[in-house]
Amino acid sequence: MKEGVREIREIESVCETYDRPIPTEMRLTYDVKANSLKSDYQYEPVYSNTDDKHSSDIFMEWIEAEKNKNK
Repeated sequence: MKEGVREIREIESVCETYDRPIPTEMRLTYDVKANSLKSDYQYEPVYSNTDDKHSSDIFMEWIEAEKNKNK
């Protein structure tokens, strides 16, 4: 967990250094069979503008969507 937080802070620092927007969400998906890594970034608020969803809800929705892609 500490390593992940450190990486996020580094990304924030790089974005600030180059005057770029900081992503509000980063999704990394590794495909074992294809040996490939896909990344998706969001820059608009994803869940902070809702009262009924927690970040874990968003995460679980993403996991389920990824599972359904592979059916």
